[in-house]
Amino acid sequence: MRRSFLVLALYALAALAAAAGLFATEPDLARAWQGASAQHWLGTDQIGRDLLKQCLAGARVALLIGLLAGGTATLIGGALGLAAGWRGGATDRAIFALSALVSAVPGLLLVLVLGFLLGGGAAGVFLAVGLASWVGTCRLVRAETLRLKSAPFVEAARAGGAGGAQIALRHLLPNLAPLLGVQCALAFVFAVKAEIVLTFLGVGLGDSASWGRMLADAWGFADLTEGRWMRVVAVSAATAGLVLAVQGIADRLRDRAAPGAGVSAPIC
Repeated sequence: MRRSFLVLALYALAALAAAAGLFATEPDLARAWQGASAQHWLGTDQIGRDLLKQCLAGARVALLIGLLAGGTATLIGGALGLAAGWRGGATDRAIFALSALVSAVPGLLLVLVLGFLLGGGAAGVFLAVGLASWVGTCRLVRAETLRLKSAPFVEAARAGGAGGAQIALRHLLPNLAPLLGVQCALAFVFAVKAEIVLTFLGVGLGDSASWGRMLADAWGFADLTEGRWMRVVAVSAATAGLVLAVQGIADRLRDRAAPGAGVSAPIC
């Protein structure tokens, strides 16, 4: 887990440096499509920008979208799952019907549709991913809430005169925290990959530093023999490193979760 946190910290440092403008590069057509060199370790793109700096700057976009979309999906899924499991009855049936409707559409297809309807951009991307990936969290939180409803500490809280909302927020929610942490990490991973797909297809961000935009630019050139393949390799390696680091953290959080609290991918 320490290695995963170390890798994640390096991505965070790259994101902070990108936000401070340390990786900004000016176009220079005279050095377009240069191969790897001591000055440009991964070469340059079609307008002479350093590919390594662009790839490092892409960490800012990936972390931003991952955190916002993962947090949105976890918040929605956690709130609905807690309400369904605790209230039951008509509330449970309505939330189950809504989750069944959302899960009936393939995850990435739903993200594409929502991204198009929301108009793209950072806000559109993270809302699209968040609104499309809460179902798995909702179902797991509902199941765990049903298990905890009959726990002795809940009965003791009832006997002490605590109301339903107080029990749910002060007693159930802390016990759901490990499960929510795992699901947030999984939603983060899905959001990072979904943003790349959306931007690659032209629905997401127009930011040139986005890894999806870098792939889209590379795809626009059929001949990859003059160093252009380095863009694909760099983006793939950067994405894999971030995803593996977050998944490693999710695995350790899952191991520490309360017995009986399962995990699943955020998209069903």
